[in-house]
Amino acid sequence: MKADTILDYALFELSQKHSRCELFVSSNGETEKLASGLIEPFVNHLSVLEAQSYFRAELEERNDKSWFTRTLERFVQFVNSPEVLERVNTYDLEMSQLKAARTLYSQGDGGVTDATKKELSRAIDLRLDAI
Repeated sequence: MKADTILDYALFELSQKHSRCELFVSSNGETEKLASGLIEPFVNHLSVLEAQSYFRAELEERNDKSWFTRTLERFVQFVNSPEVLERVNTYDLEMSQLKAARTLYSQGDGGVTDATKKELSRAIDLRLDAI
């Protein structure tokens, strides 16, 4: 969508594990994914996301939609700030490394006992759930 598009509504949708959030915006029947990232920055400002798997923000009156659009734009700029994005990238990298380690430990023997494999696998799963 163009930068000067007036929005009809915004939809915040959570991942299954409620660790990530996607933001969709809609204008004149056209919907587009605007942002995606960890839920933490969003929840700090939209606590309703903790209790629901999605949240739709919409104004009833047409004359306030330019304010709504500008406010949503500032909100997304904050959530997409370099500090927040760096944290998201760090978590994404950690998740991919943990998944690779889990795959590695589940495949070969590598001289590691079954008890150790189970313990490592459990620790990896706990960390992935925390992320």
